Amino acid sequence: MIDMNLQRLSYEIDATLTHTELYKSVMVSAHTPEILQQVGLEDLPILMSQNHVRNCLSPKDITNPQFHGLTKNNLLQMPSFLNHPAILLDSLTDDQSIVIVSDSVDDDGLPIIAAIRSYGEGQYQLSTVQSNYLTSTYGRNNFDKFLHHALELNKVLYVDKKRTQSLERCSQLRLLKAYTTNFEFNKIIRLSDNVSQGKAAYYNNFLHKSLVVEAPSHTRKADQFVVGVD
Repeated sequence: MIDMNLQRLSYEIDATLTHTELYKSVMVSAHTPEILQQVGLEDLPILMSQNHVRNCLSPKDITNPQFHGLTKNNLLQMPSFLNHPAILLDSLTDDQSIVIVSDSVDDDGLPIIAAIRSYGEGQYQLSTVQSNYLTSTYGRNNFDKFLHHALELNKVLYVDKKRTQSLERCSQLRLLKAYTTNFEFNKIIRLSDNVSQGKAAYYNNFLHKSLVVEAPSHTRKADQFVVGVD
């Protein structure tokens, strides 16, 4: 049976590459997966900018770090990565984002991660959509050091042991050694501080805008869109 959401996503990726005027964003998922809701995200669509799709699929180039050399199949796997993460953690560089670590690697054997900014807005089908915005996805260099630093800063929110073991095999990194013997796998360790900050920033901004001008009537949520292929 064909997954209509994946068929739609594939169509939107292709349209992004061939008709740059059609989409400002693609919809990676019409809803935020339950596991991400458990760390604090609301059930909103997950969008990704058209420009970032193009950057993700451009071959890696040492003169342009925004080119990530991912494949279309990597992007089509993103809904699965979001539903079944290996690791979740608060971003170390953006206090309104969380990082999702997949159990897959890019063509260079680097763990594929994605950053989602909470409570964003994006343009989709000519409307402004309240969303959780996927701002970046790529193969992470020095991932073992990155993870160790996140643990030191108490940024880790969730670890799936089997998927992390799978990532170890794919990346040839020893990741589980970073955890203490009493670490609790496969359960939410705590809610995201970054999501809370993103929520506060969003509503403060919304309040500011509402004092200036009434919210536009064309703002819509995901359940108002047809998610099949046109």
